[in-house]
Amino acid sequence: MTETRVTLLVRVPERLKSRLAGIAKRERRSLSKQVELLLERCLELGSEEHVTAPVKGGRRVGN
Repeated sequence: MTETRVTLLVRVPERLKSRLAGIAKRERRSLSKQVELLLERCLELGSEEHVTAPVKGGRRVGN
């Protein structure tokens, strides 16, 4: 059975998008698949304490 896929809109700086697109092209993946792969690897390799949002001014950024 295939996993249900959902859309996730993420805003990133143009420079980051360009870097990701370059990696995706070299790896012969779509930009979307490359970002998905990198996110999965990050979560697999890092512990929860290393993948939480940074704190700015006493409040979590992005929550």
